[in-house]
Amino acid sequence: MEKKERLIDVGMFYYAKDRAFSKQLLPNKQVSGVVGYVDETGQHGLIVTLHQKVGEWANEHTYDADDYYVPQCAASKQRSCIVWYIFQQKTKNLHDVRCTDSSVICYNYSENGIRQGEAFLGNKEEMSLICQNRYQINQALSLIPGAELLHPSYYWTGSLNFLEKDEECLCKAYAWVLNFNNGMSYSCNIEYYAYILPLLEF
Repeated sequence: MEKKERLIDVGMFYYAKDRAFSKQLLPNKQVSGVVGYVDETGQHGLIVTLHQKVGEWANEHTYDADDYYVPQCAASKQRSCIVWYIFQQKTKNLHDVRCTDSSVICYNYSENGIRQGEAFLGNKEEMSLICQNRYQINQALSLIPGAELLHPSYYWTGSLNFLEKDEECLCKAYAWVLNFNNGMSYSCNIEYYAYILPLLEF
């Protein structure tokens, strides 16, 4: 029995405007991302966006926040991440957030046809799947003008590791980073600087 070719596979180009996937770059169409993982059904998976940032998982001022929550407008993927917010002038409006929180950066990603709220920070397991396919992903990204390649460096995941108190009784938070050079994961203080890669799911 012949194995059927999957309709969607790692390295294919994603076009958000048409919700379409292609093995080839389509002329006069804006690429939105590259398929980074596909499950065994060949119908669901993860898409790597074309741009990334370097920043903290959350900044030091997070410790002074009286409240943290996931906004009601966030999709289920954002709810699966622990999202920390700083609110200015006692408001709880997403646009008033002034911190370098990695999940907020991913939530606000709106480039190349992707709308705000569609992208998310992948958890430890999801980022590991992307890391395993990084060579195929980079081959596709290298063909897209202006796209950033995945770096052989540290990437934040949306998975918090633990909280602890130091000698001064300050609460310190740790989250998982993934080394895209060797695939190893490490627990880092949330103020560490690492790459932040927004993902999409299909």
